[in-house]
Amino acid sequence: MGSDLWEQPVEVTVDCGDHFKSIRNCRDAIAYMMTSWPSQRKTSFSFARRLCLKAIDGRAKPADAAAAFKSAANDAGLIK
Repeated sequence: MGSDLWEQPVEVTVDCGDHFKSIRNCRDAIAYMMTSWPSQRKTSFSFARRLCLKAIDGRAKPADAAAAFKSAANDAGLIK
């Protein structure tokens, strides 16, 4: 299993926008998606989650997972 560290972290909101968190890899992304994501989930959420899980297993590129996570976070209004 290789490193899934992202080149650029993705800054997302926590606690209704009062705080921010830096997501640096697929494991952080999955944890955030399962604990802090809004209940309204778009298709981009499912795609990003699948891609992050694949990247953790070495079946997808971490950069692709990072891009998918950032897109999903943007769709959900979570980008700093």
